[in-house]
Amino acid sequence: MFSNQKVFSAYLCEKISSRFKHIQSNSLIIADIGSGSGLLTHFLANNFFNSTVIGIETNEKKREQASRKFSNCTFILKEDTYSFIQEQSCDLVIISLTLHHIEIAKRKSFINYAQALLKPNGYLVIIEFNPHTLFSKKEFCKELIKPKTIDRMLSNMEKKQEFFSYLPFGQLYAIIAKKLRD
Repeated sequence: MFSNQKVFSAYLCEKISSRFKHIQSNSLIIADIGSGSGLLTHFLANNFFNSTVIGIETNEKKREQASRKFSNCTFILKEDTYSFIQEQSCDLVIISLTLHHIEIAKRKSFINYAQALLKPNGYLVIIEFNPHTLFSKKEFCKELIKPKTIDRMLSNMEKKQEFFSYLPFGQLYAIIAKKLRD
């Protein structure tokens, strides 16, 4: 859907960085779940330069490729998460264009996994394709997730929905949720 993944990842990183500029200079722990090629993870590590940025991936081949390509961040397999990251240790967890790849029955547990990584008052950023655009293909739309569905999955968090519009099409939406104190 996006012809230039580097431009797209830089765009997302700029949006995330500007949204969290109030904490950008802090030493943070940031997890990018579903890191894929590692581009977004790499850009985040460059923008949040005092932070530890970890890409979490389910595909070993993609994880290996990202590790070879980018040395400014760490890439791990999802199954190895708790060897590298303790529960409630991340300040920021990002799930970018990943949730629609997860089976519907497993999405809630995937969100719970992301929430478990967050510190109290940490932020979860979920970025997905906007199912309400004219540019979404009908067969692809079946897999897309409406913002209200994600809202229900985040019922225990303080939410703020923000729309990012990539190009002039409004193809993305973002939900930013803050983990409340336990």
